[in-house]
Amino acid sequence: NQIFRYLHEPVAICTADDRLVLASKVFLSVFRLPPDALRFKTMTEIFATAGVREDVIERLMAGSKEEVRFTITLDDRETHLQGRTAAIDLDQDGQAMAFMFRDITREVEDERMKADFHSMIAHDLRSPMSVIQGYVALMNSGKTGEINATQHEFLDNVARKIKEMTSLLNDFLDMSKIDAGFVNLKRGDVDLGALLAEAVDDLGPMAASKSLQVTLDVAGDGPLVVDGDPLRLTQIMRNLISNAIKYNVDQGWIRVEAHPENGNAVVSISDGGIGMSAEELAVLFEPYTRGKAERQIKGVGLGVVIVKKLVEAHGGDVSVTSTPGEGSTFTVTIPLAKAGGAAEDASNTGVLDPVAAN
Repeated sequence: NQIFRYLHEPVAICTADDRLVLASKVFLSVFRLPPDALRFKTMTEIFATAGVREDVIERLMAGSKEEVRFTITLDDRETHLQGRTAAIDLDQDGQAMAFMFRDITREVEDERMKADFHSMIAHDLRSPMSVIQGYVALMNSGKTGEINATQHEFLDNVARKIKEMTSLLNDFLDMSKIDAGFVNLKRGDVDLGALLAEAVDDLGPMAASKSLQVTLDVAGDGPLVVDGDPLRLTQIMRNLISNAIKYNVDQGWIRVEAHPENGNAVVSISDGGIGMSAEELAVLFEPYTRGKAERQIKGVGLGVVIVKKLVEAHGGDVSVTSTPGEGSTFTVTIPLAKAGGAAEDASNTGVLDPVAAN
């Protein structure tokens, strides 16, 4: 016990009935606990007092093999922690849960400084592009003088490239914000079926340009309601559907399906497109990597990485299966809203908790 208490990281153990039995001095210091906390505190109480989100507490108490990142707030001071939990056996008390954390506050602060820098760069680049875009549109309208068909074509190409650059800058900025925990999730009850229908409708002209057949099927006895940020959920679904269009074949098909399952809304977006190899799948969710198929499509490969982080921020998961030449299927799970619609108010959701950024 003496060795345990003098560990240099926040480490603790609680019994199966949630009673704190061992804690390092660093753990007690980080959570502002007195030495005798072992006699009267439970881990759930400790986390709740520190302002840890309920879904994060549930994840920690259930055991997590993957690294969990979360923020605690005590005495008006934020501390960012990262770690994992695991079930263990205690000789006298039987089953227990071990909590092993690392203070990453300095790292998060560095990430936020980097995000601020990226934001400044993106703003400085987007401003002149907006001016260029305005002049191009003005010239293309003929208000600055008559232009011929070739000039129209050139100006259309310039406008298209400006749009692509703006999209890439937005993705880059989104990625920086997410990594730094800057993105607010304004949660509420969202009808996922209606959201999917709107996304499919909005992307209809893009699909029609390749003569793609797009079908949508939302199953269930009623609306498929999830607790999430409607703008971010729209971003997730539009990104996946637009990718299914981009990496498809002419006169191909896309199938969007959604249904409730085990307390989650499950959305699958399948296509009969070019597909991906095992090597491409292995790096699909790694930022700044691109598969062979993407050599024909410009970009830096941040879209699906952002999707993954945003889905995880909602407490969900995203996976993909694919076969070269046969197409791909992306599957997204998002927790359904609890009965009674007790959606969190935006003021309580805070920033995109780093628990979702890993």
